[in-house]
Amino acid sequence: MTSAVVAAPQRRCEVCGSPRTRVLRHSAAWGFDVARCRDCDMVFVLDPPSAQVLEEAYSAGGDVDAYANAQRGDEDFRIGVLARIRGLLGVAAGTASEPLLFDVGAGTGDFLLLARAHGFQVAGNELGPRAIAFTRDRHGIELSPLLLGDQPPASVDVVTMWCVLAHVNDPAAFLREALAMLRPGGVLFLRTPRWCLIDTLGTFAARASRGALSRIADRRVTAAHMHLYTARNLAQLLRTTGFADVDVQPACHFPFRTGVYLDSTGISGRLLRPAERLFDALITREWFVRNTLLVYARRPAAPPPSGAVTDG
Repeated sequence: MTSAVVAAPQRRCEVCGSPRTRVLRHSAAWGFDVARCRDCDMVFVLDPPSAQVLEEAYSAGGDVDAYANAQRGDEDFRIGVLARIRGLLGVAAGTASEPLLFDVGAGTGDFLLLARAHGFQVAGNELGPRAIAFTRDRHGIELSPLLLGDQPPASVDVVTMWCVLAHVNDPAAFLREALAMLRPGGVLFLRTPRWCLIDTLGTFAARASRGALSRIADRRVTAAHMHLYTARNLAQLLRTTGFADVDVQPACHFPFRTGVYLDSTGISGRLLRPAERLFDALITREWFVRNTLLVYARRPAAPPPSGAVTDG
């Protein structure tokens, strides 16, 4: 297993532009190397699938009902996100104003349904026809099939991304597209996986076992799940792409039911239920690892007209 520093101009770090890449491990399951930027600690797939391959994969979709049933019940958490977004917009809860919220990769539309119930106008996009049909039939919400870069500029007040940024092969370009969609002063919220203790232990196990014990590591970095951030480098990326008032916080948050994660790592049979109860208790009390980054940021307000008088 190599751990050399390799110059990879075609895979310069999306955050800081550095070509200095250290290969952490090779994933036999996915057939690629997982690398880390030596300058900002960004972790990413060294040779990711092309944007066209990813678009085709997501357009093919999957079992929408299974995806919906795998979701953890975290409505209170999401209501808290909506309340903070309203506060950042300066819109008091319960007023007649209905800011327009656009959910990127909206899946089965559950978050949009919740946002609509809490006073937002809602829209979103999704590449999978099955998910689009599911959201239309279940919630009466029509999702756009267009990519983010094809959406109208300066057209929404809020852009949200629930575990989307890790799935795109050019995060900087993707964030610039989200910035362009926002009206001046508009708010971005996103959740994305964070490099944490799970990844440190998973990578150590994979390397020490020469790939034999790589199930956890291969669950966290996949052919579609290509980036793991830290709070520092994600904040740097957001500022580099033009966002202001950036707030990035680590959190303990698992979007799927615990049994889904445990089953994917090989814990099953008699051990599954006791392990699920234990981890659920730890996650509910937020005593487990901070595996997620929660981000709030804003598109800068438009500058005053030329010649306008400003304070100071």
